[in-house]
Amino acid sequence: MTQSFKMFTVQEPEINQIRHTVRYGKEANNPNLLNIWFAMEQVSHQQDTDSKRQMYHAQCQLLIETLYDETVIEHWRSWCLDNINKPLLGLQRLVTTKKQQVQLNNLYVALRSASNQ
Repeated sequence: MTQSFKMFTVQEPEINQIRHTVRYGKEANNPNLLNIWFAMEQVSHQQDTDSKRQMYHAQCQLLIETLYDETVIEHWRSWCLDNINKPLLGLQRLVTTKKQQVQLNNLYVALRSASNQ
């Protein structure tokens, strides 16, 4: 059974499998996996702004969770840190309200905390 990632609106077995692989560093020697995951998320989500905003936010959450998880191999967590800018910048481009800006700022705070560990 494939794990569900409730922060994402799209819950397909294939995409959940790659999320699981990313989250737990199951292919830690495959840095291209993040680019594959980002591309799969783009294809699986609708193209409207709200859907994209939610997708980028969920991607950031998953990567931040990975950064905090000391059971995940260190070089994979470093690779996630190096690539979190992709969904963060995507999300930043779509912020239009004060509430969305607060959510983005909260992600930056969590990211700073995770990178200082």
